[in-house]
Amino acid sequence: MIKLNNQVRSVLAIYTLSLLTMCCFSNMVLANPTAGDLAQMRAKQGEVEYVAKQRVEQVLTRLCPGRCELIDLKVNVNVPKAVGRVLPGFDTPTASEVSVEGIEARVMIDSALPRSFRSNLPQMLSYRLGDLSTKVIITPIQLKFPSPQLPPTPPPLPEYPERAKPRPPVAATPKPKPEPMPIEEVRPVVEEPIEEIPPPKEDLVDLLLPWVPLGVILLFVSLLTLFILRQLRRFQEALEGQQADVLNREAQALISPSRINPASQSPYTNSREEEQASMPDLHEMLKSLKAIRSIQNKVLRRWLEDDPQEVGLLVSLLGAEILNDLKQDRALKTTLESLSQQVASVRNPISSVQAWQLSYALKARLNAAHILHDERALGATWAFIHGLSINTLKQLFDALSAAEQSHFIGQLPMEIRGAFLGQISSQQRQNIMLFAGAESGLNRAQSLDLAHRLKKHSEELNPMGEEMNAQASLIIDMLNALPFSQQLESLLPLESQRPQVTHAILRQLCLEEVIAYAPSEVLTEAILRTPFDITLNTMRGLAEPLAQRMLAASPPHQALAYAEELSVPISVRQSDFLSGRASFLRSVSSALKREGVDLLDLNLKVIATYRGYQA
Repeated sequence: MIKLNNQVRSVLAIYTLSLLTMCCFSNMVLANPTAGDLAQMRAKQGEVEYVAKQRVEQVLTRLCPGRCELIDLKVNVNVPKAVGRVLPGFDTPTASEVSVEGIEARVMIDSALPRSFRSNLPQMLSYRLGDLSTKVIITPIQLKFPSPQLPPTPPPLPEYPERAKPRPPVAATPKPKPEPMPIEEVRPVVEEPIEEIPPPKEDLVDLLLPWVPLGVILLFVSLLTLFILRQLRRFQEALEGQQADVLNREAQALISPSRINPASQSPYTNSREEEQASMPDLHEMLKSLKAIRSIQNKVLRRWLEDDPQEVGLLVSLLGAEILNDLKQDRALKTTLESLSQQVASVRNPISSVQAWQLSYALKARLNAAHILHDERALGATWAFIHGLSINTLKQLFDALSAAEQSHFIGQLPMEIRGAFLGQISSQQRQNIMLFAGAESGLNRAQSLDLAHRLKKHSEELNPMGEEMNAQASLIIDMLNALPFSQQLESLLPLESQRPQVTHAILRQLCLEEVIAYAPSEVLTEAILRTPFDITLNTMRGLAEPLAQRMLAASPPHQALAYAEELSVPISVRQSDFLSGRASFLRSVSSALKREGVDLLDLNLKVIATYRGYQA
């Protein structure tokens, strides 16, 4: 039973497999078109492609000639389908129809065409091809066409032109026989001379007419320029004439014909004779300025404060000797240095206009000073103190009594009185204040006698004047660059030969051994006024006793720092020590002056101690 069932199953499987094979083979045979179907499909495809291409090209030629072009066109058709039913006795249908499945076309369009046209063109072509197929696909390809484009083609023929009707035959007409041409006699040709036509002459007016506007403009600009230059020259001549008239009137009023004008004796060439002749009298200007010494110094001090440039021109005009008294004032050192640089930078001679301006300014300032000047005062007798230095005035002051000291302070110029009072001791200032309140004072005769005595004494103290001060300054600069032992070796011979110069040096130069004799408060003030590094270099280069003296005088908050630094064995360079020593000793000298201690006495004590060691 089981074997029977297996055999039945095998037969059923073989039968099923055979049925499936027959179905597949029949489908394959039915799906493949026959040769007749293929011929019918190609004919339908070619017909539709021709009509579609004609319609597309007509649209493109009419709407965008030369700027649109059909690239390709493809028509897809289906397999032919039977029309009607199969008659008995026939294996195939008697009629079949081929349908168009779809039309695909690619069109190239110029990208410069309007956007709306480029977007609507595929739709317009689809409308024209819609009756050929229900599925029309137009693919636009936008490119930039070259410029210029070809001219538009002539209008196309009608879409479905009618066939031209044949013309009726025309009967041929017989051609007439040509008659013989008469023979003419050949005559020689005589060449007539050809008259040369001269070229047309160009009219001069026609040639110059385009240049007329430019010539008018140039003429107008030239006349305008000449007018402006002429007006400027007239204005300049009027201004120079007016200034010359004013200067001549003032010069004639101030200068007499018999007076010799030093400015006329100048090394300039004859081209400047007229200008130099109009210069003011420089000798008269210098004489009026130096008439009263106190007024001279007062005017120059005030003038330096108001306008240093005018003072520089005045110095260039009258000479540097007008500032001799002001050179002794240390407060004016910076001002005089800048004035010296200004005078050195002058490269052109002073004109007559500037000279007269300086003359008027000097005259006005002298008149203003004379208004406040008391003629009954003893200014001329005491005028010698204007040229003395502060140190010389201090020496003269120390040799006077209390009454004479008070009178001496009253005769000092206001400009140096404050600086001088800072150099004297506090006890001397108290005595002056107490005596100033007393009723008794020096009379005129006593004041004249005191002035003559002080003038004589000042000449004894400073016989060489500015030359000795200049030598002392030079020697001080040299001594600051030497150690203490070499300083003494240079000062001892100089003291024996030129004691006055040596004293002038010792009044300004502070020797390092003065640290051993200076008061503690003076050293403390000098240490506070000197930077820490400079003071430390000075301590390291000094002898051990002097360094300990400075350390003991240092403030408590700095003494510990100095001690810690000095405990480290570090050597200091000679140049650093000498520069630091000079800076610290200048602070010591200033502190001694404020305390009223005479620096000369301390320096002489140092030299005497050194001589005692040598002995």
